[in-house]
Amino acid sequence: MLQIAIVTALLLTAVLFALVSSRAIDSADSRDEVARHLFLASFDGSGVAPSLLLEVFEALRRRVPQGVDVMRPADQLAATYGFTQEDAEDVVLLVAARSEGHLPTPSDLDRLGQQVRTVADLVRFLVPFCMPEPQPRILAQAS
Repeated sequence: MLQIAIVTALLLTAVLFALVSSRAIDSADSRDEVARHLFLASFDGSGVAPSLLLEVFEALRRRVPQGVDVMRPADQLAATYGFTQEDAEDVVLLVAARSEGHLPTPSDLDRLGQQVRTVADLVRFLVPFCMPEPQPRILAQAS
């Protein structure tokens, strides 16, 4: 009888833990979805490809402090997020690698510290590296 009570208590604890964890995950997913939407909306009319903005959002989201729910274009990378030059370089390299463009050179990354202070600066810096490389045109052969 005691064993049944112990097993039942353990099962109830496991089910309660699963429910609480599931709600926490759903809540975090919901907050991320809202934050993603607000991030994209803040760049409306900028002409930046949504795919690039999503890559920047995902790369930043993993690195910003937990208390930051919404990332805005005017947010200072160092002051608001505590980013160092190396953090910004990591984000640039990650986003550029995931795009269909080309990776920045070391001299490009050296300019990063002078040109990039805010999230909007970061996006502008990334645009040329995240543009697809022009594909050579194959001329149709006349038969």
